[in-house]
Amino acid sequence: MTDAELAAATEILPDRLYHVSLRGKLPAETTRNAHFFSMDNELIYWNFFLDFGPLNLAQLYRFCQRLNSKLKSESLRDKIIYYYCGLHAHKRTNAALLMAAWSMIYLDRSPKEAFEPFCKVSSSFPPFHDASPCLCTYPLSILDCLKGIAKARFYNFFDFCRFNVEEYEHFEQVENGDLNWIVQGKFLAFAGPQNNRELSPEGYYTLTPENYAGYFLKRNVQLVIRLNKKYYDETKFTSLGIKHLELYYLDGSIPTNAILQTFLKACEETPGAIAVHCKAGLGRTGTCIACYLMKHYRFTAAEAIGWLRVCRPGSIIGPQQHYLEEMEQVMWRQGDAYRQEKMREAKSEQNERDNGVEAYRTSRKGLGSKPVADAAGKVDDASIAEVFEDASDEWKEQNGGSGAFGRDECADGIPSNVVPATAELSSPCLPGYVGADGCKTNANHFSNISKQDSYMTSQGDSLLHRRAMVQQEQHRMSSAT
Repeated sequence: MTDAELAAATEILPDRLYHVSLRGKLPAETTRNAHFFSMDNELIYWNFFLDFGPLNLAQLYRFCQRLNSKLKSESLRDKIIYYYCGLHAHKRTNAALLMAAWSMIYLDRSPKEAFEPFCKVSSSFPPFHDASPCLCTYPLSILDCLKGIAKARFYNFFDFCRFNVEEYEHFEQVENGDLNWIVQGKFLAFAGPQNNRELSPEGYYTLTPENYAGYFLKRNVQLVIRLNKKYYDETKFTSLGIKHLELYYLDGSIPTNAILQTFLKACEETPGAIAVHCKAGLGRTGTCIACYLMKHYRFTAAEAIGWLRVCRPGSIIGPQQHYLEEMEQVMWRQGDAYRQEKMREAKSEQNERDNGVEAYRTSRKGLGSKPVADAAGKVDDASIAEVFEDASDEWKEQNGGSGAFGRDECADGIPSNVVPATAELSSPCLPGYVGADGCKTNANHFSNISKQDSYMTSQGDSLLHRRAMVQQEQHRMSSAT
């Protein structure tokens, strides 16, 4: 560490918080005037191929928890805090995203305001790469990811005051379900189950619909959408009252308009949660969910890709990225039309209620009864369309101004660490998820669209294989320490 390196540190809070990249001998944790900490060796991105980030939602949460605890520490009250990382470009890019995201969430900064301190060195941050071994043709920036996180937070897709980090980290494991929530309570992405529970070449057991059923029922999953070939009997879901929709299209490709519109319509008509999968639950799954986000929440393609990769690393691959870019304006127009139609329907229903109340009042005249209250009254909550239009206007100005969110955080400014609650589920269940009967099972990729991977049968197979191999390495390193 040199004086020149410290002088080049990025200021987040004047005389209080800085981000810096260091080479050579690392500093002592605490000096007379400063405190240094790093999470390079704790928050590791486990890549599929050439991808190196962004770090996932649980890792962002753990970083925020660590930084908040240091800022609130009485022993560090009078010290300047430096969050440092190594000089490798991938480390610096992921670290900058963590710090900028923290400042959005806890300092209420807009994406542009959060990234502004890093602008002088932004050219040194490489764009994020998709989960493929191919040339990167869609550069996803830190700012793209920040905008996706900001918009997701604005619409309450996640809330770090109630975020269940242990549940996230448990269920993202291949042997425990390989699932992630993209929109809490609405969209869940997961790898496709199999008919039978079998030992894979990588040493983990494949999961069946029965393994997911208890968790899905507990979380009010009302619809499962399958985008890949049939590998299980859908009646294992439908017999439990969970609807099932078959929308197969080619692995690694993009959906036809008919498939996409069927997907969107089914999601719009489902009041509860929807579980979507393809083979690996990354490419086709992420692409369709991203279209929904663009249509109903006016995400840009880059924002949707950024958010999906924070929730479920590796999502949306190759040409699927460019497809979303092309569909952005189409989805926005369809979303506007959808909301306008919903507003017309709401006004029509309101008029019918008003007319019904007036007719009833007229029929009661002269009967000596007390006036009848206006049952129709004023709608308590603004319609979804009205709320969206207001939000849309705000977002047109948000990236340049402060106070973008206006949501209350936890009382002490630091989100609590919520331990997963024991659930009452029927056996069998997802590994590690305890049911009423005590069920608990402990767990002991890519090519062009027209080509198959040289050693796997499909993009989905390749991604699943890579994820399993990476997890083996994770477990090996954890046991070694």
